[in-house]
Amino acid sequence: MANAQVLYAESLTGSANSTTWVDMASIPDSSFTAGKTYLIIANQVSTTSSATNDIRARLVHGTTPTVFDDASLAIETPGSTDYHELSFMFLYTQPGTPELVKLQISHSSTSTVTNILSQIIAIKLSDDFISGTDYFWNEDLVNYTITSTPTAKATTASFTPNGTDTWLSIGQMIYDVVSIVDEIGFELYDSVAGVLGLVWQEGEDATNDFIGHNVFWVGTPTNASRTVAVRPVNEAGSNVMLASRVIAINLAKFAQSAAVFSAAEVDPATSPSYTNVATVSFTPTNTGDWVYIGFAALDQNESGTNFGARIQANPDGGGLVSNPNFNTAAPGIDIWDTLDETVFSVFKLLQFNSGASRTVNYDFTQVAGTTGRVEDIGLVAFSVALLDTTPAVVTKKLVLQQAVNRASTY
Repeated sequence: MANAQVLYAESLTGSANSTTWVDMASIPDSSFTAGKTYLIIANQVSTTSSATNDIRARLVHGTTPTVFDDASLAIETPGSTDYHELSFMFLYTQPGTPELVKLQISHSSTSTVTNILSQIIAIKLSDDFISGTDYFWNEDLVNYTITSTPTAKATTASFTPNGTDTWLSIGQMIYDVVSIVDEIGFELYDSVAGVLGLVWQEGEDATNDFIGHNVFWVGTPTNASRTVAVRPVNEAGSNVMLASRVIAINLAKFAQSAAVFSAAEVDPATSPSYTNVATVSFTPTNTGDWVYIGFAALDQNESGTNFGARIQANPDGGGLVSNPNFNTAAPGIDIWDTLDETVFSVFKLLQFNSGASRTVNYDFTQVAGTTGRVEDIGLVAFSVALLDTTPAVVTKKLVLQQAVNRASTY
């Protein structure tokens, strides 16, 4: 059974206290394969000692380094104890001499930026996945002044799911904050199902804020032709989308997967208690690596409602442990406006042992208030092992199914 090449790096420590860039999570050049295309997803979660300056984060490739398109981000946070997530997504073809990929952080002034979680995952799509069949990708790099009408930018080509396979869709947008009194964001939009998820957040620094978010959805689309798009929208003002990207991946390419999604609102417990908002359980057929991703939208209904999140896994039967084990202490994910609907995601590449059911949990807590809501919650796990589609295996499965069919007629 073949495996997809999946690379992962994380960092749970580190800080920066000037405009000089400091390395965080990094995947070395030797891990990549020359000439191959990778889906790269990254999160940088940081906090700062200053509430008046910007956290800065960027995703780069090569030792020079070179910043990915529009991937130098910055955000002003509302307090020195809050943390915020800046996210990236790219399709990147490695050159003839492979290059490293890493996250870096710095500060817009001389205050301290502290890394909470820095993580990168790279999934090689070349060879094992067929563009236009197994996955659909598009990006839009033309600057666009966002309006109050959701307008499709990065949009996949039309595709028709079979109605039984599970698909993972991800939208990403990087934008320049121009107006600091208006909500800005985007919808992840399915032309058949409608809005799959959204992010909606007020910026705070009209000069320096450049923000990137990822919005996820997982489920079983109906057997109907559709597109999936990123649709920027803002409350007012002249905020600018710098880039948008979207991908839809058929998880049936992997040997095993498990997923759950719910748009329902959950009001989590108050810190230090947690509320489990999503769980997947699966029985690995072989010991091997799995990818899991937890994601949610955070509906900031009232001033002071900050959220904390954790993802826990039971990879070997020994019980649930937080992995990645980042600091989830209060007050956590920040808020600028009570209309904010921020997003938070976390992922991991981890070995799961075969032999019994294994569990992954996604949990949330809130610091203050009673009406903070978590919604559009999803959790997906899939094996690195690919589905075996060799003719011999397919023929064997067909013969066995025919035998079952014949037996059922007697």
